[in-house]
Order: sequence, then structure tokens, then C-alpha cells
Amino acid sequence: MSNVSEQFALLLSDRRPGGTGLLTRYAGVATDLGPVLLGIDMDGRRHLLVPVASTEAPDDRISRGINLSHRELAIGAGVVRFADLSCTIGRLVGPFDQLVDDVLGRLTRDPRSGLNAVVTALDDWRALLRRALDDLSREEVIGLIGELEVMRLLAAEDPVSAVTGWTGPTGAVHDFSRQGRDIEVKSTAAVNATSVRISNLDQLDAALSTKLHLAVVHLAAATDAPDIEARIEALRAAGVPGNALETRLNDAGFFPGMELNDPTRYVLREIRWWKVDPSFPGLRASDIAASRLLGVDRVSYDLLLGVLPPAMPAEGGARVVQEWSA
Repeated sequence: MSNVSEQFALLLSDRRPGGTGLLTRYAGVATDLGPVLLGIDMDGRRHLLVPVASTEAPDDRISRGINLSHRELAIGAGVVRFADLSCTIGRLVGPFDQLVDDVLGRLTRDPRSGLNAVVTALDDWRALLRRALDDLSREEVIGLIGELEVMRLLAAEDPVSAVTGWTGPTGAVHDFSRQGRDIEVKSTAAVNATSVRISNLDQLDAALSTKLHLAVVHLAAATDAPDIEARIEALRAAGVPGNALETRLNDAGFFPGMELNDPTRYVLREIRWWKVDPSFPGLRASDIAASRLLGVDRVSYDLLLGVLPPAMPAEGGARVVQEWSA
């Protein structure tokens, strides 16, 4: 996808003020009907142009922000009809680039697929495109940054396990899980944080893990602090596999290049660690009679930080990271 994004960036840099029409370049893939093109229009919108038969007139405006239509362009001495897949909402630029990369991959594998490759890819991506249109709340932004900060520590030990073990975005009980060793991450940007929200009755149940630790990440808003994109690039530079990281970010509702309404620049103040054992404060399903839980759903509660046992010393937190990655 980085190559697709780079190609669009080059087109944007070639655009001239007052220009009209569509600026295009070869996408590096050709079908039986001719070369596939990437394009930028006069408003800076991205286009993928796949040649189709002159009798085909694709039209799909079901996916908000992603349009599929057709257009004819003069190529050499003739006119070629193209299926025109375009992005009309800035927030979808990141996922659109991924969609384009997917279409190009399908066309590379089967140059005869043409319009079918575009339509099937668009169908496969509809759910993710709808999710990309949803804004992340402030709490979701802070939670994501907290998890990326913990991943940064894990990546220093094992960059591959750091992302493959990031299970929270997939709906798993804990944010990081590996061979029975679990880490639950809670993040806060409150100046004087007094509590964190525990989302369900399993998150602090030590009986469900070989080893369970709670990491509370304290952040502070700062205009000169790194944003989410900068943290992602730092993880890539640390050796975290980009494709796996991108998949997990998508699962979390974040797409590179997406526009967010809430600030994303936070500096890390500290990370405090606790070992969670059966005596650790909290509610657990195993402590409650099954008959009392019948018909009960989505139990969450606030855990007061001031009444917890003392947090582990700094070397203890470092040891948790080393043991998790071993």
C-alpha cells in the first residue's frame, strides 16, 4: 500500500494551480484491455482507472465516500473506457489506498478479471469503509495511544510478537496475550487520574491467565507531542511488521491518513504496572454465582487507583515486558 500512497503523492505534487481534468500515471499493472491508471482530479481526489469494454457502464454509489462510475479518456489516437473508482471523502484516503492496492493485487493475479476485480474488492471492503467513516472518540484515541505505548516496550524485545500478540482490537478479553501471559492496558489523560474503567468481568480475572498484569498508561495532551501516525512510524522503524500492524489498527477503527476530530498528540507521563492475582481488587464472574449472572450483560465498573496495592517498581515493569516477550 505504501507504493500506492507514494504514487498518489507524486501525482499530487505534479498538480498545478488552475489545472483542469485528470492527471494520471501508470499503476504498474495492465489488463487484457490495457494499462491500469492512478489519477488525481482538479480537486485532489484520488481515482483508480481500470479499462473496461465499451459496453460496460459500472455505477455504484452505495459506499458513502467511495464512488464507482465510468469515464472515457483519450489514449493515443483512440478513446478508452475506464471503470473509475474514486474517493470523495478525505477521511477515507488511507483505506482507499488499501482498497486500490487490493484491486491491483487481484488484477496482477488475473489480468482478465477487469471490472470484476474492482466490484468484488469493493464488496469485500464495504464493512471496513463504513467503519472508517466513524470517528474515534477521545476515549478511543487515548486508549489506542496507550496500547501503542505498551507495544513500543514489547517491540524493543520482540517486534513480531508485539503486534501478533496485540489481541485487544480483535475483541479478545485482554489487550496483549501470548502463551497464557496477558496484559490489560488502561489509559488516562486526566491530570489527577483517580480511576480507570474495567470493561467486563473477565479483564481482571487471574484464573483465566497463567500470568496477568495491569498496565495503567498516563498521558498528557501536548501540541508538540507525537501523534498516532508518528507512533506507528516509530513502531515500523523498530521492526514491527507493517502489514500486521495495519491490520490490527484497522480492527481498532484507525486507518493511516484518516482525519480525526479529537486531538491525537499526547506525551507519555508514565506507565504503572500491577500483577493481578486472586486478591487484586475487582469484580470477577468466577466470584459471582452463575444464577446471579443470568440475564446480565455488559457489566463495567470504575477501578479506583488510590486503593490499589503499590504499583511495581520500574524494574518490575521491565521484567514483565521481558517475560511476556520470552
